[in-house]
Amino acid sequence: MKTIDVILKEAGYTKKYLLKCRASGLTNWMGRKGWIGWTKQARKFKAFDSKRWNQLLNDLDLVSDIHDLEFWKWGRVIKFYKANLDLINRVLILLHWTSILRRLLVFIIMFFGLNTVWVIAFNWGWK
Repeated sequence: MKTIDVILKEAGYTKKYLLKCRASGLTNWMGRKGWIGWTKQARKFKAFDSKRWNQLLNDLDLVSDIHDLEFWKWGRVIKFYKANLDLINRVLILLHWTSILRRLLVFIIMFFGLNTVWVIAFNWGWK
């Protein structure tokens, strides 16, 4: 069983459902509507041109769709942080083939990026 299949099963979603949510605009695959999705931009680089990298980017899109659905399901400040930690954990699971040091670096970047920059970007009136 592929890693993404395990993640989808544990989260209780199917790929078909997530793609349907994305098509309807409920989820937004690694970038707010009107923003540039970073996985979409990464596909344009030659370094991400292989089948393996493309599959990883597709899996990251699905994991971010789960994050969006969980955030809308919970919708509170504490749950916002829980949804972010769940997203980071799922990304680290997808990156199981990298070194521990690289996964730690990804964790730090994502943790601070999601929990500081996005709070400012969404500006929910938190002062």
